[in-house]
Amino acid sequence: MQQAQAVELAERWLRAVGTPLNEPDGVRVDHDNVRLGLEGWVVPWDNVAFLDGGDGMQRIFPPQRLIVTEPEGELREANTTPHPGFSRPVDWPGQPRYREFVDPEYDRAGFYRAGVPRKALVGWKVLHEDGRTTEQLNPKWIPGPRAVGLPRAQNQLETLLNYLQLGVLSHEAALALLFDMVVLLPLSADEPAYEVDPPRRLSAYSSPRKMPESCRWLRITVPTLVSRYPGSGLVINSAAYPRTEFGAEELARVAAEYGSFPRYQPEEPQVVVEPGLDGSFDDYAAQLREHFGLAEQPTVSKHRIQLSRLTGYDLTSGERKLSMLASCWVKTNAERRAAGEQQNWPADLHANGLEVRHEPSGQAYPVPATFGKIPLEGTQDLHRFWHGVIGAYVGFAVGDALGSAVDGMSWSQIQQHYGENGITAPDAVFDRPGQVSWRTQLLLFLTEGTVRGLRTGMRQDGDQQPMAMRSAHARWLVAQGMPWQQAAGALAAERPAPDGWLLNAPEAQFRRGVPEGLAEAVQRAIAEPGRNAGLHGPLMLMWALPDAVAAHKTDPQAQGWYRDPLDAGASAILAELFTGLFRRERFVEPVWMRLQKQLDGLPAADSPHQPAIDLARNALGRWRNYLEPDRDEVEAIGDGQDTASVLGRALLAAAKREYDPRSAILAAANQSGRSAMTAALTGALVGARAGLPGLPREWVDALGVTDLVQEVANDAYWHFSVRNPREQADPQRWKERYPRW
Repeated sequence: MQQAQAVELAERWLRAVGTPLNEPDGVRVDHDNVRLGLEGWVVPWDNVAFLDGGDGMQRIFPPQRLIVTEPEGELREANTTPHPGFSRPVDWPGQPRYREFVDPEYDRAGFYRAGVPRKALVGWKVLHEDGRTTEQLNPKWIPGPRAVGLPRAQNQLETLLNYLQLGVLSHEAALALLFDMVVLLPLSADEPAYEVDPPRRLSAYSSPRKMPESCRWLRITVPTLVSRYPGSGLVINSAAYPRTEFGAEELARVAAEYGSFPRYQPEEPQVVVEPGLDGSFDDYAAQLREHFGLAEQPTVSKHRIQLSRLTGYDLTSGERKLSMLASCWVKTNAERRAAGEQQNWPADLHANGLEVRHEPSGQAYPVPATFGKIPLEGTQDLHRFWHGVIGAYVGFAVGDALGSAVDGMSWSQIQQHYGENGITAPDAVFDRPGQVSWRTQLLLFLTEGTVRGLRTGMRQDGDQQPMAMRSAHARWLVAQGMPWQQAAGALAAERPAPDGWLLNAPEAQFRRGVPEGLAEAVQRAIAEPGRNAGLHGPLMLMWALPDAVAAHKTDPQAQGWYRDPLDAGASAILAELFTGLFRRERFVEPVWMRLQKQLDGLPAADSPHQPAIDLARNALGRWRNYLEPDRDEVEAIGDGQDTASVLGRALLAAAKREYDPRSAILAAANQSGRSAMTAALTGALVGARAGLPGLPREWVDALGVTDLVQEVANDAYWHFSVRNPREQADPQRWKERYPRW
């Protein structure tokens, strides 16, 4: 649209609403100040007496502006209130009036200068001339970054980049809004780093957690950056998501346009050093040195900071102090052990930055806490995210703990017991609130059996999967209090006693809510794994986790285990989904996106797996129904009792609410179905993306077995990695930890 056309439309509306136009006692368009802005043509208007006569007393206050959007040509009124806000559509006499529903994420983002892009509009409330009110959904609406599962933004710059990635904001709009932002330039010596030369492009980051190595950076506004480093382009988050580039010429052009505005004047940048490396922890370090009687003060580990960023996180100041405290305990007890003295550890390990690990014998020992961010091994596999595997296992446990309280209840029963909104936090199902059930326990033994049964890495002694999975189930029965001879059956003739660290770990010894008949079905499967022993249904979906960690080597049917075809199909869909979520990529696709690609790749022909595929497609088709209540959408997926519908409901809850793991797990639990398994699988899916730090902290702390779950998941991760540093460091110890049967 040309300027003249925009002015003509504005004047037509002024006449339509009865405003005297171009008359001595009327108003007119301020032609000298019509300009093209981010939303479109900005058309100011005022009293003729002010514009032509210079009478300041006749000026309209606040100043009035109309906006003609590009390219739609929609006429809007600019926000003239004292508070920041968006422009709004004008009301044309004799026509319906439109009131916009702006996407709540975009509304909170505060990009008022860019206006409301059509893709950020959920829809409209339409006020008709006859008094009727209707609602109209915008078919072009794109939900916000969190809703579609993009990584959570740490600041407004990352929010801006997410909207650019979604296509809600154009490159030109993002470029203009960039001048309101601050970026971080990592410093090498005293100068920022250039990514490519030529052309010169400064390498900047949106937040410290996006920086792979540097612990010292320049915090600088974009106008200052363009002024201080003329002729340089800008690459933001070169090795992380969201990555964006802006050229030197376009940066210089916008800087010239904004150069007269005070808010865009260059200012002195700030040199920032990592908390703990900047001297801010010196007093705390001195206190620790005195308390523990150390020769030197403890320091914050730069390596641990950098390692946490490789998993997409950053250590908080509290976690850095806990790491210093943990290092003091480790050093002090190492000196005591070397001197032949008895070790002395604190009663509350977590409060001292420590976690529990186990010897091959099952004996516990403390190690520095990982916080779900830092592999103790000091590295990661080249192909899979460590934090994704850890998060999936802990997420399963969290969902199991929450869902166990309402498992088997109808929605009306849940409401009667917990109120209108259903269960909102873990309840006391067993000894205290938040404890896991037999489901998490069985998953840990299945995972241990997978590690013991499959050859990988340095192992050259062949797979032992059938035997290992039988013995894993038998060890789980022993943990339920069943004697080994009874649990193992014929296996006991070859192995007179169970072994392995997991069974000997006290935290794995509990009996919680095992359903009637399950132990007997497991016994029958151990005795004759090739026949239908009654071991089927939604519980078989838990096989998907160790299967995904083991890169699909654990298919129980192929290894001589009977698997109902429906269970096998549902588990295969889930295992493939976990595999994709674990894959190490710059951008881990949201659950819905990964699932969509997975289902699109399946053949159209009918198969025994078709019921599971159909319900997965049903779930995929519903995840965008943001305006519908979660419970109604979840309840619409099957009956919630069979394997396929449990899978479908878990997929829907995870896909619809994965940006908020708490909401996702609650949506999976508050329904008339197998709440515990549905919530556990949902927790595993959202945990695979969010990692342990993204799960509700108080729910994780209440589990009581978080360290144990992390340990099993960590062992499985490294066993099936390209290189297992644990086994390479001490092959005999690893063999003792995971015997081959």
